Amino acid sequence: MGCGGGNSPSSFTPSSPAGAHTIYVVQNALALGGTSDSVLEFSATANGDVSPAASLTGPAGAWFTSVAVDTSGSLYVAVEYPTPEILVYAAGATGAATPVRTIAGGLTTLAYTTAVAVDASGQIYVTSFGGTSAEVWCLPRTQRETSPQYGRSPRRR
Repeated sequence: MGCGGGNSPSSFTPSSPAGAHTIYVVQNALALGGTSDSVLEFSATANGDVSPAASLTGPAGAWFTSVAVDTSGSLYVAVEYPTPEILVYAAGATGAATPVRTIAGGLTTLAYTTAVAVDASGQIYVTSFGGTSAEVWCLPRTQRETSPQYGRSPRRR
């Protein structure tokens, strides 16, 4: 699991087949005067001064802190500001792609998200700056976490 926040890059390289040959890195462009953060994709064998193989640009003003990949290759991006949330992008998403899911809202208890990870069973783990616990969501991939009818309090560890 990557850790992040501030100007430090965050990355996660899964051992799953979907991302076994890829490194994903959060680029904090907002901290450098840009308009949106992004996720850069590099080959696992990248070395030296190389350009990313692909990039995913976040919504304007969104401050990315961490990225994780599930076994199907979907990207989970932790956003600290302006709204603490987890943006989920389809495998292979690039450019200014729209998230396929957004985990956000009062029921999530997200605040100052700093890192996200996804295990092989699809559980999502989120840590927060200054927090003393990690939050875990055990939601089926087809549910909409932003809808109150599906809202569940995360289990605290």
